[in-house]
Amino acid sequence: MEDYNLTLEDSLNQCQSTLDACVIVGGSIIWQRQEQLNNCLQRGVGLRMLFPDPKSNWLVKMVSSAGVSIEEYAPRILKSIQIVQ
Repeated sequence: MEDYNLTLEDSLNQCQSTLDACVIVGGSIIWQRQEQLNNCLQRGVGLRMLFPDPKSNWLVKMVSSAGVSIEEYAPRILKSIQIVQ
């Protein structure tokens, strides 16, 4: 993907293989809908979620600015990405 100004939804919709990737800046994945992630799986795109250390200063600031407590960060993301297999 050459366009670096795509939204997360656009990036997920354009992924065609597990080698495609998109960098998520900010907390977009906290609110990401399951439908786009399911669509990736149906196209054969593998998904891998990486979780930063909950003690990292930048993560605490990012999550706090999104109005989410650090304690609910991981559970909220996991709920967002629950994928029916």
